[in-house]
Amino acid sequence: MKKSAMYALMVVLTVVALPLQANVPAQNTLLPDEPHLVAPEAVNETTDDREQTAWLVYQNNILDLSGLLGLSQQARHVAQQVLNEQQAPLGLQYRVVSRLAQHWSPTQISEQLRQVLADEEPAWQALQEALVQPRMTRARQLEQQAIQAQASDDYRAYIARLRAQPPMQERQQLIAELDRAMHFSALMQRTRQGVYPHLQAVLSDWQPEANWPQQLQQQVHEFLLYVHRRTSNEELQALIIEYRQAPLQQWLQAVQRQLPQAG
Repeated sequence: MKKSAMYALMVVLTVVALPLQANVPAQNTLLPDEPHLVAPEAVNETTDDREQTAWLVYQNNILDLSGLLGLSQQARHVAQQVLNEQQAPLGLQYRVVSRLAQHWSPTQISEQLRQVLADEEPAWQALQEALVQPRMTRARQLEQQAIQAQASDDYRAYIARLRAQPPMQERQQLIAELDRAMHFSALMQRTRQGVYPHLQAVLSDWQPEANWPQQLQQQVHEFLLYVHRRTSNEELQALIIEYRQAPLQQWLQAVQRQLPQAG
């Protein structure tokens, strides 16, 4: 597929942020947000290379809509949670900020994802067609609603009930399959694997809990159970099948490979 035709495609893929700071004070939040990508109308239109301009607009739209830039915010949340828990002095917090900015800033993650876009260019039409299916669109809407509800009493009560009375085994297996198909836990784990070494380099006495990958996966599964608390098993199975489509799997696997390496 030529670049001149690709800017018309609009892709939406949500990567949700877990409630990483639910038990952490909000003060001393030093890790800064960066500006969003340049809006399409701000792209330089004076260039004679209109095709290249259209390609840049397409990239900006894809990255802005994909939600994967949220991995940068996820990295900042992970770091801020640890800094708050450790009551790290300001000097150490600034050192962590500096280290993360070199690898996990929105600009850096944007560049990583742009490289995936360039490498996976031939598959973008098929990927777009997979992502705009009604079932996928509805799932993203449910995820967004759940994100907004994470700080609510309703969400906390649901998680408490879930831990007291786990769902049927079949339901748990379907949620685990959906997690694997979405690469949800895998993307969150890759992010933490990239952030933790920076924290360890600055906070010499800090180590992550040995079972943090298992805890993270549990959080993801609980979130997905809340997201799909009114979704039938049959609908979950259909959603899993859609996520398993080759273009989606290639994209998600490529993003995982492209994320900054540990340290």
